[in-house]
Amino acid sequence: MSNPFQNEKGQGLIEYLILVALMGVATISVVKLLQRTVNTNMANSIKALQGDTSGRAQHERVQNNDFKKRDFSSFMNGAINPRQSSND
Repeated sequence: MSNPFQNEKGQGLIEYLILVALMGVATISVVKLLQRTVNTNMANSIKALQGDTSGRAQHERVQNNDFKKRDFSSFMNGAINPRQSSND
């Protein structure tokens, strides 16, 4: 019995496209993660190139609540009645 999938030329292309798509998603994630730091460093570089001596752009300070554990304990609060407060 002959193999119906004898033409396997497109297999390499599909694997390559999947790899490129995964790398794109990873790159977008890293850029979003480092966006504020990159923006601040770029602003400082532009000020330095322009000869602006008024000061440097400040990096954003990380607060303790930025590391607060998030869970789904209050996920459905207000789902039935959107006007209901989450403290009820």
